[in-house]
Amino acid sequence: MPKSTLLPLILLVLAIAPAHAQLSFQRSEQVTRTVNEQLATKLEGSLRVGTSRDDLLRLLNGGELQRTFAQLIGNYGFSNNDLADVFTGVSVIGWQIANDRSDIEEKLGYQKIRANFAQTLAGADWVKKLDDEGKQTVADSASTGMMLVLARYQNAKTTRNAQETAQAGRDAQSLLIELLNQDPKAYHLNAQGFVPKNASAAQTPPKPVPKKPIEAASKPAPQPAAPPAKPSNGGAKLERVALLVDYESGYGGAIYPVHNPYVFFSNGTVVKEPKRALDELNHGARSRDDGRWGKWQQVGNKVKITWDQRDRKGKVDTSEKDWPGPSGVPAATNEKLNGTWSTIGGGGNLALGGSTGVITSGRFTFSPDGRFTTERMAGGSTTTETGSNSSYASRNGAGTYQLDGYTLNLKFNNGERKRVFFCYLDKSKRSFRIGGSNYTPSK
Repeated sequence: MPKSTLLPLILLVLAIAPAHAQLSFQRSEQVTRTVNEQLATKLEGSLRVGTSRDDLLRLLNGGELQRTFAQLIGNYGFSNNDLADVFTGVSVIGWQIANDRSDIEEKLGYQKIRANFAQTLAGADWVKKLDDEGKQTVADSASTGMMLVLARYQNAKTTRNAQETAQAGRDAQSLLIELLNQDPKAYHLNAQGFVPKNASAAQTPPKPVPKKPIEAASKPAPQPAAPPAKPSNGGAKLERVALLVDYESGYGGAIYPVHNPYVFFSNGTVVKEPKRALDELNHGARSRDDGRWGKWQQVGNKVKITWDQRDRKGKVDTSEKDWPGPSGVPAATNEKLNGTWSTIGGGGNLALGGSTGVITSGRFTFSPDGRFTTERMAGGSTTTETGSNSSYASRNGAGTYQLDGYTLNLKFNNGERKRVFFCYLDKSKRSFRIGGSNYTPSK
């Protein structure tokens, strides 16, 4: 892999803001190797033909990506042993790849980005619970994952491959949405740091833990186009759809704080990351195919959750989250979309119905006339099922759609119908959740 020659891409923050002691950590070679193993395993299925997991693992264990990242941020007084420094580097790199703007250099802006990360991370409960191993796992996973995207971007620019450049941009965009729940294409990067392109939009600079909740624009009024199933819900009413922070494995096996949808019902039931339409969730069966089920109780500004399934040690599994958290934004009834959105989370697999069937889709194209097409992504390349007007005739990969609150109704040309969970990730409505994956604009 060639060494980085795009220094402006990763020009980062001057070390003016004082480091918070709780954000620094001591490094361990064993942790580095563990993270590399996780990355190699998770990425194995998306490698190019002729490249094996062992090839990737040798690259990662060689340390070139990690040394390049550390050296470049070190030139500006930053350390790869500090979470705020690492998050700043990853966010700036990702922004510039996603926007194809390696010419941008805003040192004052970088300072403000770093100060923001230092403040929010220092006050985050999940950070306070991390030991040195946990902090390094977060830092190495985020930085190495983004450096892999950077390597793809550099190679594409060197070979003048516009298609690969665009794909690297989408990879960086999706990674930052998983990491920060923020779309880098919705922001300018200037002396003030990350500034929303639409000043009137309800957006704030990227933060691992948002300080204020983003309330939903309206409440859903479901009127499904397809005849809904009638599962038992025990009379439960929807209380809230919240995007709450989890500490988990995400894109490429990297471990990030990510915002996942949690659906809270009035009967004390909570479903994490639902796949089906909410009115099709069977509260009696509580199937894992539909999402992760549990019971919730609000205690002040926290919500305590007891999950149905026990942890790996057979103990009762519980979680505590900030309450109320940002809201997932519902669609208006019969709202239309116009464009193409893609996902790289989970290898591009999207479960749209659990035991009733699974559709593998990495990309959706929606048109204002109510039609959609899909593409299937595999093996590091994209195999087109549909994607043009003529391809709309495909029976299995295209059809019509209808949005209604937290439901996306899909009617395929072969007559099959699916009703799946849907919500926008913020009021800008640039990105959204379909079933179990986040989708970001492809263009």
